[in-house]
Amino acid sequence: MDRLFIISLLLLTIILITNPSTTHAHRLVIEPLEPGEIRVVYDDSRFSTGTTVTVYVVNGIVLQTGGLDDQGYFR
Repeated sequence: MDRLFIISLLLLTIILITNPSTTHAHRLVIEPLEPGEIRVVYDDSRFSTGTTVTVYVVNGIVLQTGGLDDQGYFR
């Protein structure tokens, strides 16, 4: 019985190691629309309600920070 358990465990380990799983991630796309307006969406056109946009000036000073509206726009 111990031998059958060890062989089964070994086979399960081999199957899990040699069978890679696929991981999917969302790509976040920033669409510049007009001066002062961008849209931030995932590659499937949904937007993240928790996205925070921070706008910097050239020397690294924060100019503006805020979230997206109900359509994924930052103005």
